[in-house]
Amino acid sequence: MGNHCGGDTKVIATRKPNHMNVRATKFYEKDGNEPIEDDRFIKIVEAHQKNSKDSKGMPTKFFIKTVKGRKYITKERFEAIKDEMNILCKIDHPNILKYYDLCGYHKKFHLVMDYSNGKILEYIRIDSPNDFSESKAMKIIYQLLDAVCYLNQNNLSHRNINPENILIEDGDLVKITNFEQSKVDHDEKNLQKKDGTSAFTAPELLKNEFNEKCDVWSIGVIAYKLISGEDPIRGDNLAHKLRSNGGTMTTFSQAVWSKISDDGKDLISKMCHGDPDKRISAIDAMQHKAFATLR
Repeated sequence: MGNHCGGDTKVIATRKPNHMNVRATKFYEKDGNEPIEDDRFIKIVEAHQKNSKDSKGMPTKFFIKTVKGRKYITKERFEAIKDEMNILCKIDHPNILKYYDLCGYHKKFHLVMDYSNGKILEYIRIDSPNDFSESKAMKIIYQLLDAVCYLNQNNLSHRNINPENILIEDGDLVKITNFEQSKVDHDEKNLQKKDGTSAFTAPELLKNEFNEKCDVWSIGVIAYKLISGEDPIRGDNLAHKLRSNGGTMTTFSQAVWSKISDDGKDLISKMCHGDPDKRISAIDAMQHKAFATLR
């Protein structure tokens, strides 16, 4: 499996959002009548760019996510989103769904993303809970780490990696989505809000602290859940569980773990350490013996 994280790799793409204060319908046309997702915060539709065709002569397809920000996106927050989109639109990695454009206004804006026919990892896990062998799970985890390592080299963190934000395409190709909670610049330690989703949220984020290893925690939790079908921690007292387990939240008492390699369990333990200073980094995790057959 290819490794796209290493050396002095930096962002090389030049895309940037350039349709601000313009409605998306001026440049993009919706495909079909039913949205892929529609709730009170967001709406996602399939669309194509007007007057644009791919190499096969077909309209260039995209996802368009409309963020309904009238009540909770201030003009100041919208300006910050624009700044971060300028960075995200330059990201080019095979395991990250590409962002191309930002249209609209702060009360209602549209994120234009690459089209994907992939399935959401959480739905795959629910529908086929016995389908994740250690080797298949590690193939997915390696790709997630590769993407996070690339983000870290460009001073980015996702901050909300969880199975609902991961698409699996043909051949188990991973695509990370939903970067609206991402953060540029790892030197900013004091966040103003707690982001993330339940057990996938690193404990330091719950204390309004943050560095690039918060995504490694999330990936470790995903690995645990894919293999065992269980959350590695249950109940509300995360701090007590971390203290009682010597800083790691993982225990491997279920019968399923007797069939998992010691290397696999060691990697998950190191990714799920409660202290980010002791938690393994994405680039070091990729060199772990658990991935020996993938490199």
